[in-house]
Amino acid sequence: MRSPLLHTMKGWLALAAVAVVPLLYSGSYLSAFWNPYGHLNDLPLAIINQDQGYKGHHEGQQLIKSLPKNWHTDILSGSQVKEANNLLQSGKVDMIITIPPNYSRDLLTDKAPSLDYAVDPGTNYLTGILMTREADSITQDVTSQIQTKIAHQELQAMTLLQHGAIKLHEGTHQLAQHVQGINEGGQALTQAATQLTTASQQLAQGSHALSTGFVKLSQGMHHIATQSEQFSQHLANVAQHTHQLSTGLMQEQEGLDTFFGQFNQLAQGSTTLASDSSKLSQGTLGLSQALDQQHALIAKAQRLAQEAPNNPADLSELAAILNQLSASSTQITQLSTTLATQNSQLSQGLNTLAGQSQQLSDASHALKQSTATLTQGATSLSTATAALSQGSQMLSQANQKLSSGSQQLQSSLAQLTDGAVLMNHSLASLGSHLDQYTQAVNQFMSPIPSISHNLSTLAQGLQQTKKPLNWASQPIQTHMTNIGGTGNYGTGLSPYFLALSLWVGALVVTVLVPGGDKKGLRTRQWVSLGLAFAQIVILTTGILWLLPLSPRYALTFWGIMTLVGLTWWAIMRLLVEKFGDGGRLFAIVLLVIQLSGSAGTYPIELSPHFFAVIHPYLPMTWAIHVMRYALSGSYSTVLMPDIIRLTLTFLATWAIMRFVPGRLAFDAPPLAPGESIDGQQQPSSSTSLSL
Repeated sequence: MRSPLLHTMKGWLALAAVAVVPLLYSGSYLSAFWNPYGHLNDLPLAIINQDQGYKGHHEGQQLIKSLPKNWHTDILSGSQVKEANNLLQSGKVDMIITIPPNYSRDLLTDKAPSLDYAVDPGTNYLTGILMTREADSITQDVTSQIQTKIAHQELQAMTLLQHGAIKLHEGTHQLAQHVQGINEGGQALTQAATQLTTASQQLAQGSHALSTGFVKLSQGMHHIATQSEQFSQHLANVAQHTHQLSTGLMQEQEGLDTFFGQFNQLAQGSTTLASDSSKLSQGTLGLSQALDQQHALIAKAQRLAQEAPNNPADLSELAAILNQLSASSTQITQLSTTLATQNSQLSQGLNTLAGQSQQLSDASHALKQSTATLTQGATSLSTATAALSQGSQMLSQANQKLSSGSQQLQSSLAQLTDGAVLMNHSLASLGSHLDQYTQAVNQFMSPIPSISHNLSTLAQGLQQTKKPLNWASQPIQTHMTNIGGTGNYGTGLSPYFLALSLWVGALVVTVLVPGGDKKGLRTRQWVSLGLAFAQIVILTTGILWLLPLSPRYALTFWGIMTLVGLTWWAIMRLLVEKFGDGGRLFAIVLLVIQLSGSAGTYPIELSPHFFAVIHPYLPMTWAIHVMRYALSGSYSTVLMPDIIRLTLTFLATWAIMRFVPGRLAFDAPPLAPGESIDGQQQPSSSTSLSL
């Protein structure tokens, strides 16, 4: 006899449906979770920006802008913390990133700011694990951006510092050249002063000889004073001019003493200035070499910072280089401090030198006036002496001794005149050299403002490079918070497998208690309901006893297990009573779809769009939500809506199964004629099994 299962269209449809079930299960489940880690950017995030900014900088906004554009982010203000927590506990966002109020201030004042991450493992344990990894990735990206920015800023500061050092070196080189000119002018002044001293000594000797001759002349003239009234008048004039000449000589001597005192101070100042300029030039050369070394380190640090996101192993090498940069920055700061001190000493020396130059100029001017007065007195004395010589010639016959004194006086006067001429020449030479010296001092002081500006620029660059580099290897601190408490794989996956177990249990009951006609419905209903209650009690008790599962709300857990078990029982009874074996097959298909679309393992955002669309409407989604609430307290905002949905589903399916008449059974034909699937003999016309 021909087999109804193998030789009928209905039989082949049943065989085809059963054969497709494994493919349906594998294809649906694998397609839903084929590449979950490749879609992490689809997970919704909430960002709370509490950053208050610092001196016009808002680094919190810059952090948000630096995040990938394809991320699903919800930007909240600092006052929406409660709203963000509700979104996290309801599963609408998978992680909260909080930017603290002092983020900009800490980042710009060399302190490591913190980023706070919050996840709720109770909504989905695997989501919590994925978000923890995502938080590490975000922190690494932000760290890389900050390190690159720091390296760029340090490079700019080092470039500015190097330019300032070059200009400072050029200025000190000009100072060194001008110092050489000042030294040459000082040597010329020394030579002129030596000549002036020689002339002054000759003038003093002539004055002394003149005084001696005048004494002798006075002795001779004393004897002939009564012989000539005219000679007496000339003698009085000579005495007066001699007194003036003596006074002028004393003033000249005092002026010379003052001049040489100021000149010695000026020479000492020039020597000190030359020494300070040499030290400043050496310090500038050392600073330039240190800057070249740090510039090379900065370039290498910038290259490593750019490669760090692709090769995290370079972070340790980058940290080492940044430590070297910190040491080099300290050395540069010390050199700059030394340069600033030497520049201050140089400026003080210049001010002292300028003051001494002015005093020397004043003393030279006074010496010129005294010399002019002395020259005038010597000229007047020469005239008076000439007249006196004429008078003495008239009296030569009267006194031979007077003639001898007059000759000696004439000789001394000639010597005095030569000394005065030499002094005038020496003073003229001294004035010329003094003008050259003053010009050299002015040239020396002309680049001082430029050097001061370059030192200010150098100090500014050093101020920018003061940022500590020891924190650049880890400029961001992270703080991870688990709102729903810590979990584990068992607790996280329990709602998924408990809902699955109750569904499979209800499906197995349909094998023992299949559907049938309305006559035996009441019996089938109560028998299957009793088996469902037995499954609920045994499963709940066994899972709490055998496994370390500790629900947060134990009584709620029992109630939810009962509600879910009854709902699954009602769905299975409706399918098997109205559609027979076809209903059982549809229950398997519905199970496969719910396993992929209920987000029991990975978050639904990592699944294809089809499963994301049907996710909110699947009964197993509601069951997993309420079970997660009972276990960890998550999904509190959707607890009552999901309980209502499950209750309505239970009531609707039970009411349809109990009170709506009609049955569209699709029971598979038996393998042999007159034989059912369980081996019992049945009439060949029967197409359903019943108790």
